[in-house]
Amino acid sequence: MAAALAAGGATLSTIRGGEPDALVEAAADSLRPGGTLLYSVCTWTRAETDGVVAGLLERRPGLRLEEARQLWPHRQGADGMFLARLFKVR
Repeated sequence: MAAALAAGGATLSTIRGGEPDALVEAAADSLRPGGTLLYSVCTWTRAETDGVVAGLLERRPGLRLEEARQLWPHRQGADGMFLARLFKVR
C-alpha cells in the first residue's frame, strides 16, 4: 500500500497525523482516469461515511460516485458498515 500511495505523491508518513480523511484523499490522488476507489468503513456516523464521500466529491470534481451503501445492524444483521464506489473520470 505504501508503494501505491508513494506513486501518487503521498506516503504513509505524510498521511499520519493529518485530517481524518487524509488516507482517502491520498488514494483519490493516486487514481488514474478510469480508476475505481472503494471507500469502506465499519461505522454508521455521517462524519465517517457519506460525509467523507460528499467532501471528497466536492474537492475532487474528477470523481463520480457510482454506488454507496449503508449496512445497519438492525436491518442486515451485520455490524454497521458503509461502502462507496467512486470512479475517476478525469
